[in-house]
Amino acid sequence: STIYRGPVPATVLAWRAGTILHEMAHMWFGDLVTMRWWDDLWLNESFATLMAVFAVDAATDFDDAWVGFATFNKQVGSRVDQLGTSHPVVTPVADVEAVRGNFDRITYEKGAAALRQLVAFVGEENFFAALHLYLTQHKEANAVFADLVDALQVTSGRDVQSWARAWLETVGINTLACEVESPEPGAPMSRATVVQSARPGQPTLRPHQIRVGLFDWVGDELGRVGSVELGIEGPRTEVGELIGVRRPPLLLPNDGDLSYAKIRLDPLSLATVQRHLGAVREPLARALIWDSLWDMTRDLELPAHRFAETVAEHLAGESDTTLVGVVLGNFRSATRRYGDPERGGELESAMAEAGWQVLASSPPGSDRQSVWLRGFISLATSPDQIERCQGILAGRDLPLGIALDAELRWLLVFALAARGAVGEREIKAALVADPSSSGMVRAAAARASRPTASAKRAAWARLAAATANVEEVRAISIRMGGVGREDLLLPYVPRLPRLFDTSLAKRGGEFAVELGDWLPLSLAPSPELATICRKNLERTDLDPLVRRIFANLLEDTERLLRARAFDQSELRAE
Repeated sequence: STIYRGPVPATVLAWRAGTILHEMAHMWFGDLVTMRWWDDLWLNESFATLMAVFAVDAATDFDDAWVGFATFNKQVGSRVDQLGTSHPVVTPVADVEAVRGNFDRITYEKGAAALRQLVAFVGEENFFAALHLYLTQHKEANAVFADLVDALQVTSGRDVQSWARAWLETVGINTLACEVESPEPGAPMSRATVVQSARPGQPTLRPHQIRVGLFDWVGDELGRVGSVELGIEGPRTEVGELIGVRRPPLLLPNDGDLSYAKIRLDPLSLATVQRHLGAVREPLARALIWDSLWDMTRDLELPAHRFAETVAEHLAGESDTTLVGVVLGNFRSATRRYGDPERGGELESAMAEAGWQVLASSPPGSDRQSVWLRGFISLATSPDQIERCQGILAGRDLPLGIALDAELRWLLVFALAARGAVGEREIKAALVADPSSSGMVRAAAARASRPTASAKRAAWARLAAATANVEEVRAISIRMGGVGREDLLLPYVPRLPRLFDTSLAKRGGEFAVELGDWLPLSLAPSPELATICRKNLERTDLDPLVRRIFANLLEDTERLLRARAFDQSELRAE
């Protein structure tokens, strides 16, 4: 899956570079020094994940590694961390069997983000000096996390043990926001405070080493004109350095993304980015702002259609293609899952048309052209847009600089099959052009996405037979929902418990986890789905791994139902 049959966006190549460097990092954490027991396995994976980002940033041509870390690693980790089934990064492991329940996005993504904050807490120079000391002292031997803590305390002089208890032995993510008192915008600030909060049920407030960025107009851009670095503890931390400083249009808490935290912008800053987000000069600052807007949507503070409208207004001018891909993915989630389903098609069609204009004006063969072409294909809704996709698939109407390779062909087949615009003939033709094992998996996924009852019946039977390999399970699970025909999967909702029981019994935990990770993306958030989850959770014979899957599915379903109701109520009020 990392050997591509044609040009792919730079963000995909950067991801591949990060994967390679992640595995290389295990030469030190894992091979040179090996964890004594499974309860420290998180350190192997978290360390490798973070070091890969450092290495991609420092040693490759990809210049937005930290943008990817903020918008993917941190976002994926925080989504899982906010579920009721979340667990601390460090958990006791009684036996090898217990590992499977905690070897997840908390282990990789949250752990890496916590280590990123540890770097800020002790200082980057002290952090790498401690790594050198630790690896030298314990080379070709076993060690425990406490050994690394000791090394960090030696090089930094800071209380890393207390930091570790607050960050690694608790669950949840904090939210950081700025409160500002000034007579009017541009006037000297009389008071500035960083406010820290936590979600109900996850009450821990942590020490954070952060930077507050001040962004003001420099020509026609919002550039950083100053910053304040500070350590915060507890619910409120006064920022004395900002008293008397002219109030800028944008104050950005956690500037530089040093800490694992969600952020909220103060009213003036929020109004500034809603009008001028594209004018913010630094890609990482824009990434944090986009992340904050998406977090507000997921937390039911911003209706999904408002998020989608913000994307439509600002994303066409975005120069960072990693951000374009991530935000377009969130846009699709907003229109298809968090928002009013009746409004989604209209929003997607308008965004697709805007994307077509961007790719048409982009340099031929550029990364920008490639990313927006993929965005257009995924959002094409109107008859004219569907016809354009069909023309590209047939080899006509190809934008200058674009070749119809295997990767692009399958993207087109997926999109058109989900819309009912191609059938078995076109899927077979794509498979003839790509008769590889990857092509066979993609053909199965394309068939599963078709908006017919027979297609869903065949896809479900394939999953229920428990004979598909992991790649096929993942591909079918992701694609079988299609687009706009969620009703076709409603008859299968009552069969979910049996599907997971069978998968676990016949194929083991890996296959059950694959289903649990990807199949929910194809299921409509419905009261029927919530009811099935609740009933299944009442079982006394439910395997712990499957219990977690259904608990997460119930929580996500209830969130999405509330989000859709919120979006609909806000639409009615406008």
